[in-house]
Amino acid sequence: MTRLLDLDSTPSHTITSAPLASPALDVPQWQQMGYRAEVDGLRAIAVLSVMLHHAGLALFDGGFIGVDVFFVISGYLITRILLTEWAQGRFSLLQFYERRVRRILPALFFMLVMCMFMSMIFLWPADNKSFSRSLAGTAISISNVIFWRESGYFDSSASFKPLLHTWSLSVEEQFYLIFPLGLMIILRWQRALTPWLLGLIALLSLGLAQWLVHRHPMMAFFLLPGRAWELLLGSLLAWRHQHQDASSAREKQLGSLLGMGLIAWAILTFDQNTPFPGLAALLPTAGAILIIHYAQPGTWVHQLLCQPILVGIGLISYSAYLWHQPLLVFSRHYLQAEPGPIWITGILLATLLVAYFSWRYIERPLRKSDNMSRSHALGLALTGSILFFGAGMLGYHSEGFSRFYPAQVQALQHIHQNPNTPDHCWRRLSQDQNFDHACHLGTPGQPPSFVLLGDSHAGSLSAALDQASRAQHLAGLDFSFRSCLPVIHSTYQAKDATARTCSALRQLFFAPNQLASWPETVILVGRWTLAMERHRPNNGEGGQEPGGDYTLESQRTASEGYTRALAQDYADTVHTLLKSGKKVILVYPIPEMAWDVPQRLAQLYMRHGRLQPDDASVSVQYIKQRNQRAEAALDAIGEQPGLSRVRPSNILCHRAIKDRCVAHTAGAPVYFDNNHLSITGAKPIVDAITQQLVAEKH
Repeated sequence: MTRLLDLDSTPSHTITSAPLASPALDVPQWQQMGYRAEVDGLRAIAVLSVMLHHAGLALFDGGFIGVDVFFVISGYLITRILLTEWAQGRFSLLQFYERRVRRILPALFFMLVMCMFMSMIFLWPADNKSFSRSLAGTAISISNVIFWRESGYFDSSASFKPLLHTWSLSVEEQFYLIFPLGLMIILRWQRALTPWLLGLIALLSLGLAQWLVHRHPMMAFFLLPGRAWELLLGSLLAWRHQHQDASSAREKQLGSLLGMGLIAWAILTFDQNTPFPGLAALLPTAGAILIIHYAQPGTWVHQLLCQPILVGIGLISYSAYLWHQPLLVFSRHYLQAEPGPIWITGILLATLLVAYFSWRYIERPLRKSDNMSRSHALGLALTGSILFFGAGMLGYHSEGFSRFYPAQVQALQHIHQNPNTPDHCWRRLSQDQNFDHACHLGTPGQPPSFVLLGDSHAGSLSAALDQASRAQHLAGLDFSFRSCLPVIHSTYQAKDATARTCSALRQLFFAPNQLASWPETVILVGRWTLAMERHRPNNGEGGQEPGGDYTLESQRTASEGYTRALAQDYADTVHTLLKSGKKVILVYPIPEMAWDVPQRLAQLYMRHGRLQPDDASVSVQYIKQRNQRAEAALDAIGEQPGLSRVRPSNILCHRAIKDRCVAHTAGAPVYFDNNHLSITGAKPIVDAITQQLVAEKH
């Protein structure tokens, strides 16, 4: 998303070149249009809405539509200039790309250099690795593809990605790599068909976006095929402006007001749950079209958008867009929390100040410089892109330049990147349904006496349970698989391969003819709280787990309600195991920290040079409130012969600090992410489990 060109209808920097032949055309009224201050005012509305949205202001939940407004403006201005040059017989692809280079890259390169420095100060290696990957993608205009594959635009983790906003720059650069050549071919081939062909492509793109938004929403959001129609709307308006505008003063007044209303409505009512960009994106894009077309002198909207403060912000809108996200993100990393109102105000003001500096001393001078030849400009652009791409790839393959970080930070990075969740065990079972291929825990050659059954929370206990079982001369089977809560009737709402594998394996495990063949004790572990609450945890101290809701489906849900149905499924699962003659060790919810523990510890260490015992800890009160309904459901199962319980909250909380659940022991993290136990964290839980196993053995 960029302020791509000078607002003049002709380029401010003209280089003589051999023009492409074009038919002699009359110079229509639209080519005579000079600087349009109201378009800069519209840019200001767009960039401010995006900035306030990324700053987290609830009133601007729909502020992301500022990107769509920019797409329309961009398509309009670029096409207007290309049509002007075609009409004047000086259409040149080389000149077009030179203007793009001069306009886009100097300010972008300046921002990237500063982000590279800040990343080494504020980011720990894992985040620096992710940053480096996006840096490489930005350098070659494919960052939108990278972010599409990494995470969603509205995930909480997205607010910690300094270059997330460059996805829109990549969309534009991909579009303009194709569009000028395509337009030239159409104009040479059959000029009269131009609006029809552009309109057809726009309709196909819109239809694809609407189809994708319900099936692959992030593909629709980030990739060019679902976005091209927005730029083409601007192109179609530019084509329309080749003709005289016969609109009456009343039509201009009402049309421009309607356009402003559509944009305002989208900003105030859209949010992350709005299917976007499909048909919903017609509101802000149509609003932008109406304003560009109708907001002429004499209209109220023109008067509003031409206010000096809006025009000034519009002039620096490209640099403001470039800088707002890095400043917000690095502030979050520094504060280890979401910035408060004072910080937000300061960050937004700093964004405008840095944007003015960038516009005044980088954008404008280099765009208009006559001291740099075309070959020099293009050569510097290519060299810069190669250097940034190389730096990004080096950072990515060196694990975020991890060797330059303190040893403590490197150790935390190692734990973070090497989770102890062997979900390959159940995946292997799902392929051949041969339980002899299950992963074995404990003493080799010993007959298995227990089964570890559950999701990734069970898997996080696997390595520690293997060690403890060997020490006690015990053996067992590992049937843990991620996102697979060990309950009989409920199934995960998603229909992906993981959900299908989980469903198949649960049917195998709980089949009556199979249950009798399992070892005598089942260790039942699951993320009971997330299934019960559905929404991801927020610890109230700045930690928010990324990701969407986790919802299970049950035959009982419709008639009994979700919470009651799931609680009954918990009970039915335990009773089924007990009735089959099994003993059950029921492991209660593992405390969810909500923030990435190794990351937070690393950042605190980088900031202070040491760790305090309470660093990255969370309050016991938060854990109790979060687990209340899940623990109540497990308590309701009651005391049963053969049933014993292990309560991780009682083990991990109040341990070293009263009223806190600790995140590390002498610098060793208790978790390897925001909710899965590391071996350090798993050991005390496993000790309690093995005590039960040993007691049953004797």
